[in-house]
Amino acid sequence: MIKGAHVILYTPGPDDLRAFIRDKLGFSFTDIGDGWLIFDLPEADLACHPAGEPDEQLSFYCDDIHQTMAQLQARGVAFTTGVSEQGWGLLTHFQMPGGLEAELYQPKYAKGPAARGGGDVARAAAAPGVGWQEFASAAPELGAFGLRRLQGRVAYLATVRADGGPRVHPVSPFFGQGRLFVYMEPTSPKGHDLQRDDRYALHATVEDNDGGEGELYLSGRARLAPDAQGRPIAFEAARAAGLSPKDRYVVFELSIERALGTTYVGDEIRRMRWPDK
Repeated sequence: MIKGAHVILYTPGPDDLRAFIRDKLGFSFTDIGDGWLIFDLPEADLACHPAGEPDEQLSFYCDDIHQTMAQLQARGVAFTTGVSEQGWGLLTHFQMPGGLEAELYQPKYAKGPAARGGGDVARAAAAPGVGWQEFASAAPELGAFGLRRLQGRVAYLATVRADGGPRVHPVSPFFGQGRLFVYMEPTSPKGHDLQRDDRYALHATVEDNDGGEGELYLSGRARLAPDAQGRPIAFEAARAAGLSPKDRYVVFELSIERALGTTYVGDEIRRMRWPDK
């Protein structure tokens, strides 16, 4: 059975094009030797269009074309057209090294498991969770505990790899205007995981073998925040927390669907849950 698709771009300047895809588009990659990079596509599909002669077109799609354009422009990507309205979505074009031009579009049609009547993933997509402030208002004791366990500390972020397996990374979460954020390099595998599958889990672990200070577990959805409003809020909050974000970093806001706080005092184990059920 076919396992995937391999796209080849022919160019007289392959090193420049590889650097563009790596640094500007932020695709993860495997170096198979001598700087020959094989890039991971975050998601792909295939369409057949009528035409007088055989041809091909490199296209990328996104959830919000204006936010994605702002993010790419901040990395130095040059767009050759404005956004045009098409029957199937919103469309623009950008330059790539070697005289190549690619499409970027925001489809109007639904994609993914929800559009196909999929099972658990489709049902979960209908429940995106709540922001930190709304969660903390609904569960003030657990929210205060979570703030103590996360603010200024390292936690462990779990994401879903393309093969369905788990990936775990240390991160430094931070808060801004009642929102919970994490940031990372644009080439980070965890960032690509979250853009492909937005489910996450976050664990702030105990301080010692006796369970010192307790532990916090969160799960929910991660939303990319490349917009002109979200990034400054996140970066200002990160600097206030003593972090040093770079302009190239990508930022995700974490919504919360479930939270569990556990403390250990002597032989007593106390658990706080949200929602209660």
